[in-house]
Amino acid sequence: MSESVNKYRLLREASNAKSLQEIADIAFKLLGNPIFIEDRSAIKLAFTHGVKVNDERWEDGVVNKRIILPKNDQVEEVLDNYRRSSESGLPVIVHDSFMEGPRLVKTLFFNGEHIGNIISPGYFREFTDEDIDIVEILSGFVCRFLIGERYPLGHDSSQTLESLFFQMLRGENFPEDMIENYTKAFNWSEDTVHYVLNIFPRKEVKKGQIPLNDLIDAIRSVAMCQCVFFDMHIVCLVHTDKSFDIENVSEIPLTDMVEKYNLVVGVSQPFKDLNMCEPYSRQALAMADLGATLQIEKVYYNYDKFACYHMMDIVGNDYSLAQFCHHKILELVRYDEQNGTDFTKTLHIYLESSRSISHTAQVLFMHKNTVTYRVNKCFELLGTKIEDNDELFSFLYSLRILEYMRVRSDAHPRSFKEQEALDERK
Repeated sequence: MSESVNKYRLLREASNAKSLQEIADIAFKLLGNPIFIEDRSAIKLAFTHGVKVNDERWEDGVVNKRIILPKNDQVEEVLDNYRRSSESGLPVIVHDSFMEGPRLVKTLFFNGEHIGNIISPGYFREFTDEDIDIVEILSGFVCRFLIGERYPLGHDSSQTLESLFFQMLRGENFPEDMIENYTKAFNWSEDTVHYVLNIFPRKEVKKGQIPLNDLIDAIRSVAMCQCVFFDMHIVCLVHTDKSFDIENVSEIPLTDMVEKYNLVVGVSQPFKDLNMCEPYSRQALAMADLGATLQIEKVYYNYDKFACYHMMDIVGNDYSLAQFCHHKILELVRYDEQNGTDFTKTLHIYLESSRSISHTAQVLFMHKNTVTYRVNKCFELLGTKIEDNDELFSFLYSLRILEYMRVRSDAHPRSFKEQEALDERK
């Protein structure tokens, strides 16, 4: 009986708490497990202090507030847990491959708008139905702080635009007069265009090494830029009256931060209608995924330049991509495999370099005479000097298909015969 009375007393203290940190500390006494509270951008706002946890993820992801991304095959699993809580309206106990042991997850909504999460890892004891009830009560106290301090609703501010951005990323549309009001509030002119950026870590970045708070704050500090953590990705909405010159990376304010943490940025095409955020965000996501996979020394991947890979990604789910390659390129690949040569790579870089021998030699770290010999050998094997534009396009596109097939096999290229056999099974 005294234990129940004690819990009632602690809940009363939580209801009168002056900060989210007080609630997080009280929660440990109620649950026997620590919790952390984050906003919808995954910014850690408070966590249980004074608890020794033998888990690097807690230290990196919570105490040090660093981003820990799930692996590609875990993203949907993690998101599904948040959806379960969202759909039921209650905390849920989850078990998944993202981390060992159970977690108690509660997604926080107000007036249909996602504003944050409460998460309690089950480090010290198993969760019970009573714990679900306790977290549900605590969520009401947490929402009060988030609404009052983090997301003051109905106020024309960057937070309001952030809320709008979240909803647009979910594919919601808004009346033209509402969009027009926001346009006026932020002094956007008729020339203002928008870009969606999606930011990924490169594959070699170790978990726990990217400080999410610092990164998002730095991006938000850029003029006319919103930044949120959405579906396990960092997503930005950039507004500009000038062209977003991806090739001139030194003039883009994000570049220093992106290079510091070894990130890649997918960039959508420009657009003017804010109601089109969702399809353009898919463009940026496709490019960020491409950049993280290709491992080319580039920072920005512009959809206008690399859209062909997105198309391959879609088509490759249903068809063998090899069938779209020019037969002469396939013959060159077979020659390389049979003779231990690498003429295909030389030809690809040569064509991507606007047929410049000097630039190709620089990329391949070869003498120009060696490159000239290899290019001429390619012409001999192909039976053409590639002077026809249609042939040039077909060859270059075929080489990009082969590059895509290679990187999508986890950068461990199979022999071409092995790849053909796999493709034929589709």
